[in-house]
Amino acid sequence: MQIIGTPDCRLTMKDPYDGIIASLLVSVPSTKFRVFPKIVNSFVSTCSNPQMAELIIKIDSEDCVENTMLDKCISFLSKIPMKYKIVCYPKFQGYNSHIYFYNHLALLADGHTIWPMDVPILEGDWLSLFAKSRGTFEDNIYTINMVGNSTSKNGIPAISVEWFRFFGCFAPINCGDRFVRALGYKINRIIHDHTVIFRHRSKRTRKLRKALRIHKSVLKDLIGRCTVGYVDLFQKKYG
Repeated sequence: MQIIGTPDCRLTMKDPYDGIIASLLVSVPSTKFRVFPKIVNSFVSTCSNPQMAELIIKIDSEDCVENTMLDKCISFLSKIPMKYKIVCYPKFQGYNSHIYFYNHLALLADGHTIWPMDVPILEGDWLSLFAKSRGTFEDNIYTINMVGNSTSKNGIPAISVEWFRFFGCFAPINCGDRFVRALGYKINRIIHDHTVIFRHRSKRTRKLRKALRIHKSVLKDLIGRCTVGYVDLFQKKYG
């Protein structure tokens, strides 16, 4: 609650996003809008309290002008119980610019957990998981590796807002999921979860590596080198 003005003229203002637990970041290209309602509906159906979550959505500005994408999004989102924010700006390099979109969208997050998520959730109460994870570490700097039903440890990580504030970004490079997991392991601030089941992005990861012309081993080495400065930053603060 914030009070503005003098005792003789006071205006009380309540933040409409007060109490939000989770902020889901979604980038929606026009070519994928047909599956967007299905993805969002899966968020709602697996969430124990949709009013405590928000969607932060990025739409290409070109789509807003050319095919009423913004109108379609607002029309759909106004019918769901989750709060939402929509940002429109250029698509830059399209898919290869996703990490920039997520870093920008995270700046608008009001939730204490930030999750870049653009695939359907099949089962599992992800909101309760995020709420219970608070306090696992005293400073709340951590990542949750959402492994789902994968047989590997490669999931879609969520981060605490304290993680984002401390490191200044979700990730500094493409393949941000891999970067966050690698950093989480190195600073011992990673929580694993298998209860939230969703569709995986294995084909997308291969597509990105192919687009960037990066072999898997080269990508692993690149991510390892990129984490060095962040590990040093963390160790200087926490030892």
